[in-house]
Amino acid sequence: MHPSIEFLEGLGRRGHVPAFEKVDGTLRLDLREGRKIDSWMIVIHQGDVEVSRGRQDGDSVLKTDRAVFDRIVSGEVNALAAVLRGLVWIEGSVPLALSLTRILPGPPQSRWRGKPRSPSGLSGSDRARAHVAHGEHGRRRRAPAGKDRRR
Repeated sequence: MHPSIEFLEGLGRRGHVPAFEKVDGTLRLDLREGRKIDSWMIVIHQGDVEVSRGRQDGDSVLKTDRAVFDRIVSGEVNALAAVLRGLVWIEGSVPLALSLTRILPGPPQSRWRGKPRSPSGLSGSDRARAHVAHGEHGRRRRAPAGKDRRR
């Protein structure tokens, strides 16, 4: 079974999702696989969720390939990044469509293999170089008046 089907059927079994308590609307999800389009309806009313197969009008419509949505629901691809890259198209209410990201899994923790970085994103030596180059206020230092800058 596809991860997308497992995700959507599981969402329907949950019935009430606290992350959706302030959400109201109907979301249609069109999953394309070759020439076939599998449509799902997600009806959300103050946290109560109903999921069914069907192709009715929705307040928001998400269109993507099934393979992309499989990777989104398994945490391999970030949903917002997929929208920005044009892998997922949204028609209608964008906030309603993006509310779905509240319940999507994050990336698997075991994928990160690099050494930890500081909260600023810079390693210690990079942070020191940035401090010297930009001064303590983040602006590039200027040479004192009358000094040659090209030395």
